[in-house]
Amino acid sequence: MDLLFPFGITANPLPAKSYNMTEFNVQFNTDLRKLLNTQMFVVYGQFYNGTKLTYRGSVSYRAQPWGNFTLGLERNDIWLPELYGNLHFTLATARMEINFATNLFWTTFLQYNTQRDNFNINSRFQWRFAPMSDLFFVYTDNYAIDDLFGPKSRSFVLKLNYWLTL
Repeated sequence: MDLLFPFGITANPLPAKSYNMTEFNVQFNTDLRKLLNTQMFVVYGQFYNGTKLTYRGSVSYRAQPWGNFTLGLERNDIWLPELYGNLHFTLATARMEINFATNLFWTTFLQYNTQRDNFNINSRFQWRFAPMSDLFFVYTDNYAIDDLFGPKSRSFVLKLNYWLTL
């Protein structure tokens, strides 16, 4: 892998050069057709001029025919040479999908990220009024966790997709 420009994942940017990034993966999934299922994933290998260990797991429950619920956790441990230091990131997620009808959906995603010390909420209401044509109402909220649980940014977005047949 060629890094064309210095990459600043730590205070000292990694140098631009060619890196070998070999890794070993192990993955385990239970039957995704079942109401309750799990997924687990581990990867270990080279990461630029260091090594990385990533492990991720999730549990999902499907409440047929109207909902899906998922909890997930991912951890990245990165060990770089002394000049760059070591990094440890955790990502915790929760996802909820509710289907009110065949054309009306609500999806909410919660995420906590230790790399940016950020908590995020993304909630989307979707109405499919014609094939390939949707109206979305999206609410996004970001919170800083470091000192006090305070809002960083908040937005409401209305989006329209319409399939044109020419």
